[in-house]
Amino acid sequence: MTQPKVSVCIVAYNHGRFIDDCIESVVSQSTSFLIELVVGEDCSTDDTRKRLLAWQKRDTERIRLLLHQVNIGALENFRAVLTACRGTYIAHLDGDDMMLPGKLQKQVDILDAEPGIAIVAHDMAVLDDAKGKVIGRYGGRRAIPSSGTLDDLVRYGTYFCHSSKMFRRTCLEHSPLDRTTFHAADWLFHMQNAVLGRIRYLDEVLGVYRHHHASSSSSLNRDRLQRLFLEQIYTVRQGLVLGAAPESVAAGLDRLYYSIGVRCLSLGMYKDFQEFIGRSTNYYNFKHWLYFRLRALPRLLYGIERLRTAIRL
Repeated sequence: MTQPKVSVCIVAYNHGRFIDDCIESVVSQSTSFLIELVVGEDCSTDDTRKRLLAWQKRDTERIRLLLHQVNIGALENFRAVLTACRGTYIAHLDGDDMMLPGKLQKQVDILDAEPGIAIVAHDMAVLDDAKGKVIGRYGGRRAIPSSGTLDDLVRYGTYFCHSSKMFRRTCLEHSPLDRTTFHAADWLFHMQNAVLGRIRYLDEVLGVYRHHHASSSSSLNRDRLQRLFLEQIYTVRQGLVLGAAPESVAAGLDRLYYSIGVRCLSLGMYKDFQEFIGRSTNYYNFKHWLYFRLRALPRLLYGIERLRTAIRL
């Protein structure tokens, strides 16, 4: 195959119900350049591999499969796929998500025109798999910078969906995946990429993020949740190593301690709630201020959280 301009990096594990929609959304993209699909299949226990092999037979020029002989885990699968990508630009897509028409062309046009941009991301429609309907936008009503920096990622976290991201392959030379992280690996990887340029965020829905039980951190047990929290704290602190301003790291930790505290509260983990919210003394919003002041009354706050969740549903 002639050198592709874009490599679409797809990681797949037990995505048999979704993988056809995922691949179809990529191969149907209309572009002025060549693309390749590099798919890492990690020994699924369903028919994901069978479906991918069928796709490869239909499009042998563009679809390259990495068929692992043993399950190597999501992070190592992602690493293997990234290493195999040959395009000037890499677009990531999880095996249960989808692209919408025009996505790849718009992102490439920006990266071609603006060498100071390292990442181009966009908003995503959130599809509730159980309900079979779109329930909102990934960006929601948050104020997301159209031109972001490393400091924004440190302060606000991963404010764009991983499946919306396109970045320059040259970033890989400076951004090795950090084996310290697993659940928060994408966030730290974005931060490493952002050292080399700005982040362009398009307030436009150009993809579909599928929300289902297997993709939700609600399926994590207590030990894995605690590991996730430690990884997130490590990630924010790595901002200092990467060159973020100390005040951005401090603000990021305050926001993170608050959000972890609220998550613990929603799960009835009252001591953990009090520990994390007690570390967060610079208020992120009014709710942050209120929960910090009332942290000695976690059962009351738990009732408020349950009520808010019921109202949203």
